Amino acid sequence: MKICFVNLASGYSGGENQTFLLARELKRVNIDLVAVTHPRSPLTSKLEQIGVEVVKTTNFFRGHNAPLLKDVSLLHVHDGRGVHWASVHNMLRGTPFIITRRIDNNISERFLTKLSYERASLLVGISRKICSVLKEYLPQKDVELIPSSPVSYELEEQVVNGIRAQYQGKFLVVQAATLLEHKGFDISISAARELENEDVQFLFLGDGPYKTQLTALAKGCSNVQFLGKRSDMGNWFNAADCLILPSRNEGLGSVLLEAMQAGTPVIGANVGGIPDVIKDRTTGLLIPPNSPRALADAILLEKNDEGLKKQMVENARLFVRSIAIEQTAPKYLAIYERVLGYN
Repeated sequence: MKICFVNLASGYSGGENQTFLLARELKRVNIDLVAVTHPRSPLTSKLEQIGVEVVKTTNFFRGHNAPLLKDVSLLHVHDGRGVHWASVHNMLRGTPFIITRRIDNNISERFLTKLSYERASLLVGISRKICSVLKEYLPQKDVELIPSSPVSYELEEQVVNGIRAQYQGKFLVVQAATLLEHKGFDISISAARELENEDVQFLFLGDGPYKTQLTALAKGCSNVQFLGKRSDMGNWFNAADCLILPSRNEGLGSVLLEAMQAGTPVIGANVGGIPDVIKDRTTGLLIPPNSPRALADAILLEKNDEGLKKQMVENARLFVRSIAIEQTAPKYLAIYERVLGYN
């Protein structure tokens, strides 16, 4: 069995992190694995560093004749652009493919998109919400639920202590995401204004197209800082007193898993796949969407109720252990074997 991952995203975010995490685990258990990726994506070099050979392309119609792909058994698509590449490859070579969908938006009804999804052998959603979107889109299609797995980051105790010293006396609230409108940074800024007199400091980690608008929105807000995209996320998760994700829509919210893995309390909006991760007052705090007041109240609850916070952190650690990559990778392997008729 030779598997080919397809991910044509040019950047590197949660989906690419999950692609790499699964690739590393499959390599660890000696699965024959290759990949088709975007040449400018950091994913390309990360895969090559762990011994995954890569075909690089930016075009749906290129790369199909690469010698590396001639004996591939199954394609596993990890992003939206890769769906079309895999569909073309399936038409040209007959290689079956599966799709993992990570966003909860409605899927395009355009002919080529629908045709590509119809040609897939099986669809995977990373949350119940995404699975329901897939079933509504193609009721006859086999849909499986496999959640994302938490990523572990390196921890530098000296750096963590330095961050805490820099914000001594402050309750540190971190939001780590690409600066996009649907991530709800504007909701966080409104909540920050309500908490300016509560010794609560908001730290926004990430870059993106919405930065100019958000910076303007936060003007004069003394407890908000934009720190840009960080490579040392483990240090910031460990330094934070809580992590927030007040998104308007969210496939799952893998950053929540990463924070939980680090032992950081979490708060998220009750949208998309977030309720799969946060069970209110059990693994974190779940708040209504589009509500700065509810976010502010949840932050104050985590700040002031040490007992509740400690219990939620312990429950969250047990939860992420149950969806570790060592647990989810075998589920993908079982799907590969089923699609290929090995069972």
